[in-house]
Amino acid sequence: QQQQQQQPQPSQQQPSQQQQLQPSQQPSRQPSPPQQGSACAAPKQRHVYIDMGANWANTLRLWMEVPPHEHREASIWEVYAFEASPLIQPYVEKFMAWLNGRGEKPPLVVPPAGSSAHLGLYAKGVGCSPVGDYRECMYSKFAKQLANLKPDPALNSTELVASRLKEAATPALDKSRYTFVPAAVSAATGWLELGRVDAAQMIRGGAHSFGKYANRGMTMSVPTADVVSWMVSSFREEDYVFLKLDAEGAEFQILSGLMQQGKFGLIDVLLMECHKSAGDCNSLMDQVKSEAKKTNTQVLHESGQNPGYDQCSRPRVYKPIDPVTGFEDNFMRTPPRECGPPQAKACGQQPSSKA
Repeated sequence: QQQQQQQPQPSQQQPSQQQQLQPSQQPSRQPSPPQQGSACAAPKQRHVYIDMGANWANTLRLWMEVPPHEHREASIWEVYAFEASPLIQPYVEKFMAWLNGRGEKPPLVVPPAGSSAHLGLYAKGVGCSPVGDYRECMYSKFAKQLANLKPDPALNSTELVASRLKEAATPALDKSRYTFVPAAVSAATGWLELGRVDAAQMIRGGAHSFGKYANRGMTMSVPTADVVSWMVSSFREEDYVFLKLDAEGAEFQILSGLMQQGKFGLIDVLLMECHKSAGDCNSLMDQVKSEAKKTNTQVLHESGQNPGYDQCSRPRVYKPIDPVTGFEDNFMRTPPRECGPPQAKACGQQPSSKA
């Protein structure tokens, strides 16, 4: 309880226009239409991957790698991805539309890095030393592209966020489905002010909402989604749920909320990173491990085996357009089938019980 009191809670009041992006009253982005004309019945067990911290779309396909073989190979999956950083959201919006078979694959013009260490893996490819202060070199190489990163006000809409969350009410039927929710994850619905919303920060971890950097640099207010209530109302313990939680501190209120409601058992696999700037990670992980034993939940952490990107987003293949030559890698132009829009599957290809 003490940890929860330390967490900044999102405001329930919409901030002034000076504090936030101008929201769209009539969002131009519409929720994905339900699959029409499918002869498939609703599955007895849904397979759900929730990516809380999608960054540059580099963890969207982890559902193909982390769960047991019978789930990732024989299942139709529903993917719900959340990203709070306004300068990253427009790319993720277009990328997930492409995965759903709507529109072209968006060009990647900046390194899709989720940390400084991750950024370093791209340094050598553009002529920067991968050791020392490579960040300034990278910022210089991509200065024009970084300056062109702009938020999309149409995505900063509580109505849009609500409509995307409602997609979970309809199971995917004949092929996997991707849903992007442009919001910060939380245990309450409201607004949250992000700090350090500058372009350079977007290629080394994204904006900050907790800790000493939360109110520094450029700030923007974004909607928050009550993912605790959403998970509880949308999914059952009979469903197979894989949660990736890298939410810059919101993990404290989200996991505590699920445990307090006795709903931690909704999660079958939890891949997470704990941010000590937001609370006592040792205490939180002790609680999580204790609860996981009761619910048979597998708990994983970002590591060499789980490096913070999926196989389709490895740095040697998921690369930005060269800022000098304009060259785009063949993998990026024509990715292999497993990294592109999902194919329709025959009805009845779902496993019938949890593994």
